[in-house]
Amino acid sequence: MMGNETTSIFCSKCGIKIKNRENKFCSYCGNELNISKEKVAEEKNINDDKDMHQNNVVVRYDKNPSVAAILTFFLFCLGQFYNGQILKGITFVVILIILIYINIILALLFLIYATYDAYKNAKYIKENHGNYFYNEGI
Repeated sequence: MMGNETTSIFCSKCGIKIKNRENKFCSYCGNELNISKEKVAEEKNINDDKDMHQNNVVVRYDKNPSVAAILTFFLFCLGQFYNGQILKGITFVVILIILIYINIILALLFLIYATYDAYKNAKYIKENHGNYFYNEGI
């Protein structure tokens, strides 16, 4: 292969090999190609297509609603912390401590509400693939 060296062009956005140098857009991701500015690299023998897309890592923070509810009810509002709602968790713990000193029944009712809140928010986070602030209208 020393005498027959070929160079290939890869998309700067997704890394896929551009087969036709006359294309103006990447056939995989739609990125506009400017061939004169694209990096030209030597073609390597890559049998596994996964190597080409290793930078496309998606991290998801899915939450289990049942775990959030159990943590909140049995471990003193820990479900809010599990959901990533730290300030809400601290606020709920303070309110719960105050309500325990005032009236245990009010504290139990608040704990039931906190359990429902943790369950509902964990379900929302799970449905939106870890994005708590997801808003379809934006």
